[in-house]
Amino acid sequence: LKTYFNPQDEVIRNHLVLGIAVKDTCVVPSYKPKERKNPKRKRLSTEEDKTPTPQQNSSNLPGTKPNGYTFDSETIEKQTRLLSGYRTFALPTFDLVDDAAALFLKNCRKKNGEKQNTEEVVSPKALSASSTNDKLSLNTPNGMQHITPALYVQVVHKLQCPSMLVLHDQTHPEERKKRKNSCKERSKDWLNICLNTLGELEKRKLAVWAPLPCFDSEVSLKDSLEFLSKKQDQFEGIFIPGWHHIKTEEDRIKLTKECKQAFK
Repeated sequence: LKTYFNPQDEVIRNHLVLGIAVKDTCVVPSYKPKERKNPKRKRLSTEEDKTPTPQQNSSNLPGTKPNGYTFDSETIEKQTRLLSGYRTFALPTFDLVDDAAALFLKNCRKKNGEKQNTEEVVSPKALSASSTNDKLSLNTPNGMQHITPALYVQVVHKLQCPSMLVLHDQTHPEERKKRKNSCKERSKDWLNICLNTLGELEKRKLAVWAPLPCFDSEVSLKDSLEFLSKKQDQFEGIFIPGWHHIKTEEDRIKLTKECKQAFK
């Protein structure tokens, strides 16, 4: 990386930003203590006998196999061995819809065979992120794992990237209106949670980017932009996940103009 993109180069320093996806970088195994097969202990008669042995303490050690996975992190240098000098940007994943598509096609090919053409059976519903009001499912190298807005902020805070994208929901552009509305409201709530959690944790300046993840009409877009404009003093700018899913250049230009107008 340093050979072709030297961080000392002014162009690289000013324009290159490396995205650090939490779903790939910050997944760690979780363990539970081994249970005692026989909880009863013999009465110890001497002081020497009362000294616990490694075997007696083994019940407090993690099991050899993880019982699940969660999210945690160290600083970006320790977590990724990334050389210093690069600007980094923490985000949940690069695109939730693309992740859902990759998982869907992988499962279809596993079920129907590699030569099966699965493109025709992909529906917008299958390509939307899986989420609830409290958590988002991320497609990690260790399977689907749930993350809450508060946990996401804690992990990103440990990474110590100078910038972060708030946890958000995302739907396929052709999803149902009801699902898109849930996505919009959910992302609003998560933005509030992330900002509040960050306010409790932060001892240093962190540039926060707010997501504008989906819209299905001029009304919903206007509602989202009004919500974000009222909080613009709390974040650096807005980020539009799924920009490449917008079909035409005209639609992208129109959306850009409306965003600029809202944040004048």
